[in-house]
Amino acid sequence: MRKLLFTLFAISSFYSWAQLRALDHSDYDGWNRISTYTLANDGKYMAVQTSPQEGDSHVDLIKTRNGRSTRYERASGPSFTADGKWLFFTVSPAYAEVRRLKLKDTPKDEMPEDHLVRVNVRSGKTDTIFNVSSFDVHQNQGAYISIFLEDEKEVEEEEDADSTSTTTDYFWDGE
Repeated sequence: MRKLLFTLFAISSFYSWAQLRALDHSDYDGWNRISTYTLANDGKYMAVQTSPQEGDSHVDLIKTRNGRSTRYERASGPSFTADGKWLFFTVSPAYAEVRRLKLKDTPKDEMPEDHLVRVNVRSGKTDTIFNVSSFDVHQNQGAYISIFLEDEKEVEEEEDADSTSTTTDYFWDGE
C-alpha cells in the first residue's frame, strides 16, 4: 500500500511540476507594487498607492474597521490632513495619452497637466483644483494645506519675468 501511495504521489507531483512555465518580461509588466501608503492620525482610514511597472497608478482609500475601499484611478501621492477628515492626492493624465502625445513631439505647454483632488473621507465627495504645481498638507493640526498654483498662460504682449507661481494656504473645516 505504501509503495502504491508513494508512486501516485510521485507521479502527481511530477505531472504538476511539468505544467509550470518560466516567468518572462510580460509577466513582470502585470505586477503592481505598493509605492506609497499613509494612515490617518485617528487610524480610521488608510490610503495605499499601487503602481504597475508601466502605466497608470491608483490610490485605494480603505476604511480600516471593515476593509471597505474606494479606488481613485491615475492617482498618486496620497496625504491625509491632521484631523483625518480630508485626503488629498494628485491625478495625472492617462499614461497612454501622454505617451501618444510625446511620440507626436507635442510641445510641453500643450501637454495635459496633473490636478489636485480633495476627498471628504466620510462622505466620499470630491473636489478638483486645477493649475496646481505642488501641494503640502500640514501635519500639525486641523485641515491646513499649502497649494502652489501655476500662473495661467499669458498673452505674449504681457510679459512678467517674476511671476512663476503663487502660494495659497487653504483651511477646510466642515463639508
